[in-house]
Amino acid sequence: MACQCERTHTLASHRVLANVGVRPDIAERVLGHAIPGVEGVYDRHHYGDEKAEALKQLAHLVETIVNPQGNVVAMTRGRRQKAAQKAGALK
Repeated sequence: MACQCERTHTLASHRVLANVGVRPDIAERVLGHAIPGVEGVYDRHHYGDEKAEALKQLAHLVETIVNPQGNVVAMTRGRRQKAAQKAGALK
């Protein structure tokens, strides 16, 4: 029986792959899961191109998170102070 943490990671992985436009059946294959039922028995295609494209899309998402472009503004001392004052005013 799988522990709860494995299930959580699987669900999170599926959500991330869905967010970058990967079909659910391809996500299952990218994650290395066995495909159940008739499809798992008779569909012997390896889906190499589809899995490679899914991983490229995932890599692009990770790249945009690690190295954001465009709308990120560095916090200077003045901006930090303004933000802190504004946060204090909201309390």
